[in-house]
Amino acid sequence: QESRGLGDVYKRQLLIIVIIQLIIALAASLFIDDIPGVVQRGWSDATDGNRVILEDSFNCCGFVNRTDFPGTSCTTPDFDNYPGCFLTIVHYLYDKFDTVAIVAGVFGGFELLGFLFSCILCTQMPRYDKVLSESERLWKKQGEND
Repeated sequence: QESRGLGDVYKRQLLIIVIIQLIIALAASLFIDDIPGVVQRGWSDATDGNRVILEDSFNCCGFVNRTDFPGTSCTTPDFDNYPGCFLTIVHYLYDKFDTVAIVAGVFGGFELLGFLFSCILCTQMPRYDKVLSESERLWKKQGEND
């Protein structure tokens, strides 16, 4: 009886985790088209210091090109050959969103299989207990006959 209760708790927790992971996979897939707009709003709302950090992190300069909303570090000629940050950041985020969607979907799928397996296992427990008690009874009876 105790193991059945623990099995039920396990099933509920696993189901919640699976649902959360599948929601994450779905959200990453649905909101991937919003990335360019989010990047554009983020860049225009960013302070000069944040733009410099992004430009240094992504080896880019300005938003679309060097002259479009550059951070202060882009004013030297050393940055003439650097691409704009918009496409660099968008491609980076596309890759990350794809990874999140794939990983969450795969893990959610495996955990869904685990959930189904635990449901089958829990439904078979009463039958196993019945078989086990019958075999114990036969074992005792055989011991008395010896």
